[in-house]
Amino acid sequence: MKKLMLSLSAMTSLMACTQKAADEGKSNKRPSAPLSGQPPGEKPVSPSDNRPIQPGDDAIAIPVNIAGAHLTCAVRKEATDKSLESEIGCLLSEKEGGKKLASDAKLSFSSSQPNLVTAELQSETSIYHVIYHVKGESRDAILQTTQSLDAIALYSAKPFITERIAKVLKPAIALDDYEAPIVRDQAIDKDEDGSL
Repeated sequence: MKKLMLSLSAMTSLMACTQKAADEGKSNKRPSAPLSGQPPGEKPVSPSDNRPIQPGDDAIAIPVNIAGAHLTCAVRKEATDKSLESEIGCLLSEKEGGKKLASDAKLSFSSSQPNLVTAELQSETSIYHVIYHVKGESRDAILQTTQSLDAIALYSAKPFITERIAKVLKPAIALDDYEAPIVRDQAIDKDEDGSL
C-alpha cells in the first residue's frame, strides 16, 4: 500500500512538471522576423531558454500556420548544354487561401541531396521562400536529380515538411513568377496569359 501511494505521488509530481513545462512553452511566443538561414557554424537556439538545442531535447513547437502550410514549387530555369544548372523556386503557403506565409527567422530549407543542390533563402518580397540550384555533369544528370529531389522545410533546424518536388510542381507562370528565366525566355506577356 505504501509503495502504491509513493507511486501515485511520483506520477502526480511528473504530471505537474509536464503541465508546467507546457504552460511555459505557450507563453514564450516571439514576433516574426524576416526570413533568414541559420548562420554557418551556429547551433539553433531553443525558444524556451535561448540556449543551443542539444541532442535529445524535446520537439520544438511549430506555429500552427507554419505546421499546416502547403509546399508548392516551380521550375524557374531549365538546364541547358551551356548552363548545367536548373533553378526551382518553392514556397510555403497558407492552408486556407493559398497566400505565401509570412517569413519567420526560424524557417529554413534543405534538400534530400545537399551535395548536388544548394538552397538559397529568398527575401520577404520574393514569390518564393527558397530557390534550389540543381547542378550536375549533364542535363540528364540534372533531370534525374530533380525528379528524385525532396524539398525539406525546417523550423528551428528540425524538419517538419518533406515533399517530393516533382509532386508539387506548377508552372512558374501559375505562381505569377513572370521574372523566371524560363518565362522570360518564352516571352510570355504577363498582361495576356498564354501569349508568346
